[in-house]
Amino acid sequence: MPFHGEASSQQWIRSRSQGGSSDLRAAMSVGLPMSGMSVERQISMVDNGAVVHVAETVTNTNLLGRMYNVVQHPSIAPPFLDAETVVDSNAGLGFPQSVR
Repeated sequence: MPFHGEASSQQWIRSRSQGGSSDLRAAMSVGLPMSGMSVERQISMVDNGAVVHVAETVTNTNLLGRMYNVVQHPSIAPPFLDAETVVDSNAGLGFPQSVR
């Protein structure tokens, strides 16, 4: 299993967004053959809004149930981060990605 999980190394497919409101919407999905799962992600934002809503559905495609973990974090770097950006988080100290 890759360090950041299988979903980060698979090709996501853009799918048709649902809804006809003035919200900005995007939808995508990915199959995870190693995990035996699939993920569907719906992203929406009110036009000219400052908040993004992300909803995900994880489906087990195996014959039997299985345990899994989901860990996510935003990208907080340019072009998403500038001098005006406020990042509010309850996160603590992370862990290094290289062996010392």
